[in-house]
Amino acid sequence: FGLFLNGRKRNTHYGLGVYKTTDGGANWSPTGLSFQLSQGDASLIRKVLVNPANSSELVACGVSGMYHSTNAGTNWTKVVDSLFWDVVMDPVSNNILYAATGWVANANDGGAAIYKSTNFGASWTLLTTGIPVTGSVQRIRLGVAQSDHNYVYAIAVDGSSGLYGIYKSTNAGANWTY
Repeated sequence: FGLFLNGRKRNTHYGLGVYKTTDGGANWSPTGLSFQLSQGDASLIRKVLVNPANSSELVACGVSGMYHSTNAGTNWTKVVDSLFWDVVMDPVSNNILYAATGWVANANDGGAAIYKSTNFGASWTLLTTGIPVTGSVQRIRLGVAQSDHNYVYAIAVDGSSGLYGIYKSTNAGANWTY
């Protein structure tokens, strides 16, 4: 249950950024990636990943972009300026990440796409997927098969009736089929 704000047809919530605990969750403090509620949608962080090989290296994605930190969140660098919905880690090679962006029809903002990083989010490459960038796909969710990390799946959702399509790569994002 939520309130409908500013005439929107969805529940609306805003964020304060990325918070961190160093005492098992008893206390939380803001990191260098902080927002004000007045920043509205731009304040939404969708997902944070910690590098299993180096807990000081983090990535965070959300409405205002993809961010990377090498000092446990003290400082962040925006590495891609886009509206992100998801980021997932390769189950075998933790330095490989896949991320999905989206397009918002009523604002005509963003673009649906899939990116890949081979250096735990320090830089990203736009993949050629065949997913329409604007006009059809609103958001994409990703998954990497635990049984074979070369298999990457993307579920594309449109803005009205739901499922647009399921896309699959069998070669770690190099090629995609619908």
